[in-house]
Amino acid sequence: EGGQNFEVLRRIPELTAQHIRAAPNSSDPTAAAAGGSREGEEGFVDEDLAVELVNYPVLVGSSRKRFIGAVTGKTDARDRVWGTAATVTAAVQGGAAIVRVHDVAEMIDVARVSDHIYRR
Repeated sequence: EGGQNFEVLRRIPELTAQHIRAAPNSSDPTAAAAGGSREGEEGFVDEDLAVELVNYPVLVGSSRKRFIGAVTGKTDARDRVWGTAATVTAAVQGGAAIVRVHDVAEMIDVARVSDHIYRR
């Protein structure tokens, strides 16, 4: 299902041009980074997709991802809280409307401080 949603989101400009009304949606531009062994190589954001989605709220779901482990050397996903905090900060700075995380209490503070720094 995720792959189909990703493909639909990639086609929003084409569909809109054909007068098919795009429903309000959110998208995760990290989706390209979440697949298989390419995750660590691809990086944090699919920049091409992020540019296409400039008028849509963006959801970033980078919590505990393997690419954080690849950068930090943390093999246990539960040990990637600080790496997740860095991605949440980057997401807020980049204009993400929503962040999906596992460690909610900790990331609320990270998101609030990041929002204060970058959006005020």
